[in-house]
Formats: sequence, C-alpha cells, structure tokens
Amino acid sequence: MKKLLAILLAAATVAVTSAMTVFAEGESTPSISNITFVQDDDVDINGGILTPGKEYRFLLQYTTASDGEKVDTGASDFTDEQLTGNKFLIESKMGRSSMDSFKIAKSSGKYYLIAKPKAGYPTKQTDVEYKVRLVNTKNGDVLHEKTLAFKVGYPTISDDDLFSASVEEPIFISNDAPVITEDQFDEINGYTNGKAASFTNGDWTINVRVGGLKDRNLYSLSSGIPEIETKFEENQFKFITFPANPKFDYTAKISVDVSQEAEPFNDNFVVYRYNDGVLTLMDSKYDSDTSEVTFSTKELGKFVLTDVALGNSADVDEDGTNADNEDNNNNNNNTNNGTNNGTNNGTTEPNPETGAGVGTGVAAAAAIVSLLAGVAAMKRR
Repeated sequence: MKKLLAILLAAATVAVTSAMTVFAEGESTPSISNITFVQDDDVDINGGILTPGKEYRFLLQYTTASDGEKVDTGASDFTDEQLTGNKFLIESKMGRSSMDSFKIAKSSGKYYLIAKPKAGYPTKQTDVEYKVRLVNTKNGDVLHEKTLAFKVGYPTISDDDLFSASVEEPIFISNDAPVITEDQFDEINGYTNGKAASFTNGDWTINVRVGGLKDRNLYSLSSGIPEIETKFEENQFKFITFPANPKFDYTAKISVDVSQEAEPFNDNFVVYRYNDGVLTLMDSKYDSDTSEVTFSTKELGKFVLTDVALGNSADVDEDGTNADNEDNNNNNNNTNNGTNNGTNNGTTEPNPETGAGVGTGVAAAAAIVSLLAGVAAMKRR
C-alpha cells in the first residue's frame, strides 16, 4: 500500500511539474529588442527640430526578439502588459533648460513620449539629449536603452528657397523656416552688390541692406493684441508682430499690404509701435494706388495699424519720444543715428497709454515728492 501511494505521489508530481512548465511557456513573452517613437507632425524625436512652445506626442512602439532588429516592421504599441514589472526611466543629458516637459504618459490605453519645449522665439537652435531606459523594477536590470538627440528652435530657410528668387524679387519668409543665418546674409549681400534686399511673407515686405548681419529670426504674427482691442473698441485694427524683435544695422523700409483693410479703414491709416504698454506714433505713408502702408525702422517688434488716431496721452519726453521706449532702445544699443527708429520724430501727436506701467511712474513721482519734503523739513530744523 505504501509503495502504491509513493508511486501515485511521484506521478502527480511529474504531472504538476509538466503543467507548470506548459503554463509558463504559454505565458512568457518574447523579450523587447527595440523601442521606437512614431513621428509626430512629420517631426522625428531623434534628430529632428522641435518648435518652441509646441507640444509633441510620440507613440511608443516596440519590436521583439522574434522580429529581429528591424524597427520598421512588426512594431507593436506599448500596453500595460509590456510594463508589468517594468518601468521607464528618463535622464536628461543636455539642454534640459530649453524644455518645459519631457515624460512618458498613458493615453487611451497607449503610451506616448510627450515633449514640450519652452515657448519663445530664439534665433539659435539648442541641442537637447535624453536617455530613455526600460528597467525591470524587481532587479533593476536595464531591458532596453535609447538615446534621443534633437534640437529646439526654428529651422533655417533652405538655400534653395533663399536663392531661387532673383535679385528683383523678394525672398519669401515662412514661419516654418524663418531664420536666416550670417552666411546666408553674406551671400545675399553679395548678389545685391551691397544694396538693399527684400523679404516678404505676402502680407509685409522688408527692404533693407544686410551686409554684416548675423543670424536673424523673422517669424511673424498677425494676431490681435487684446489689451489694445479692448481699450479702443471703436477702432479698426491690423496687427503685425515680429516676436523675436530682430534689429538691422541699416534703416529698413517696411511695406504692409492693406488691400483688404482699405475699404473698412476708409483709406485712412495711422501706424503705432507698441512697446511696454505704450503706443508710439510712427511716421508712415499710405499709397492708395498700391494699397500699401510704408514706414521705416531699424528694429522690428509689434506694429499697430488703425483707422483713427488714438487718444489718451502718455508721459513722453520733450522730443516726443516715449521715455520708457527710449530707455529700452538704449539698453539694446539701438541708437537712432538720424534715422526713423520707431519714434514720433518731433510730432506733437500724443502717445496713447494702454495702462501698463503707469502705476510705477506715479509711485516713483510720489516717492520723489516725499523725499523732497523730508529734506525741506530737516533744513527748517
């Protein structure tokens, strides 16, 4: 009887062991051989250029050992199954200061690498590098590792686009590639023989000499400025903004197409520069034959075209230049040199205040009055 019991126990043990082996083989998953990141908006996270302020989502996929090392076939989306007992670790190696966020997150059952560069309008591109590791949470083993190197900034206009235009035609500037490099400016200066070159986005045109210029970002916007539209509700407006505030060594002639605004504006156009909460009147001309408004400046920024001169005077210097704006220009080493640089050029038209920065001036004046009163009291003693 004991012998029979021993035989039955041995047989049961063999059966259980075999069943466990089959179960384990059925549950095991092939090891991950590669991790890929699907392009977002035709941008590759490895070797691409990410635009400041824009959020990118790269779908995480993997290939298994049975798929070989090919990353373009057999790729599957990451799910909770692949991350059971595993986790991603992200290490910044370079350029972290240019990023708002860089993380892996789950959305609708799938996993994405979410990358968002900091907003801004830099001229230079920043090199960024991260290391992404898939790690076993139990023993710390690195199952897979990927180094991602990319750039943050704005693309440079291609030489083909830059030099496809003839000398007589403006060079087209797209926000997709708004940067012109120093070498490209040298080339342009060469084929214009040192004379002015023209750049356009179809709405504005810049005519300026470019000899000796370093890299410039000509990214532009036409969106409204809320505080101005709110304060002057009765006015018609057209806005042109160059958020990178590029400067030129020579005075630039700016031409703005106002063919769509001529009728609602009743052929009446007034141009202001908007800076630090202050609108500064600029000398400008309107040509009804060409439907263009022109003005001159050495520094691009925020420009406001309206149909009626704006009221509400701001504090200005005797020469008609806004004091805050002049200090800002001096800090930027942007001297006038006898040219129109976005000031009133002696006009008596007041500069309208939109509300920004007024409290600071009043507080400073009150402090000076208080100080003088204290000095007078001390003298009387």
